[in-house]
Amino acid sequence: QVVATGLEDPVWVAGSFDGDHAYVGLFHSGQIARVSLRNGTTETIATNLSCPEGVALDADDTGLLYVVENPVGDECQSTFPLKAAAQLTRIDLSTGVQTKVADLRSTPGGEEEGGPHGLAVQDGFAFVCDCPAGSATLTQVDLASGVTSNVTSLASPSGCAVGGTYAYVVEQGSDDGQLVRVNLVDAPGAPRGTKVILVGGLAGPMGVAVDVQGGYVYVEERHTNQVQRVSLSTGKAEVLVTGLNSPIGLGVVGRGTSGNA
Repeated sequence: QVVATGLEDPVWVAGSFDGDHAYVGLFHSGQIARVSLRNGTTETIATNLSCPEGVALDADDTGLLYVVENPVGDECQSTFPLKAAAQLTRIDLSTGVQTKVADLRSTPGGEEEGGPHGLAVQDGFAFVCDCPAGSATLTQVDLASGVTSNVTSLASPSGCAVGGTYAYVVEQGSDDGQLVRVNLVDAPGAPRGTKVILVGGLAGPMGVAVDVQGGYVYVEERHTNQVQRVSLSTGKAEVLVTGLNSPIGLGVVGRGTSGNA
């Protein structure tokens, strides 16, 4: 079902926990649009962002929105001055005030892969796919202090989602893409940062979202214009949606889970 049209270069999306709205990053215009999922009404709630590459609501439903700004690479263009480097930004939805939370790693002047992609928020931390040339990682950001730490190394990641003690990350890689599960805490025989491949052979994967209560993680393939879902209990993957048009962002609404792409 088409909810809204006329959005300018929409990329990443996050769903509200009440199921009423989606928050969409508009890449080149540097805006965040709030879209009513009931009637498609669209309003701009933030401007002058430097090529937003990730959008996520605070998982505690505090009225805060987090955005990854990625003003690097050859795809980022705007009609206003861009920031000098990539960063994680907090937006107060009640006042519109934007606050820098942390610097993010990037390779200015390079390809699109030179900056951060994707964003998920849970339990006072943000998780970002940092993508400087040659050293991509899943990075954890303390939302109170801005301190960053490396969770694990990644291969050309494009999006991440978080649910419970795991992160779910899309790796585009050099050949076939894959969806991997990453331990966020130490477990017997699987310390923090351990990666497990859930699905391989993905064609241009981009967005990922997880619904822990519903029992699925969702991943979209841009080259085949479809979404697959993977059972969290059995690992079985199946095609859920086809016929999309170059999908990038993916989100779950109405369940208090964290997902983005």
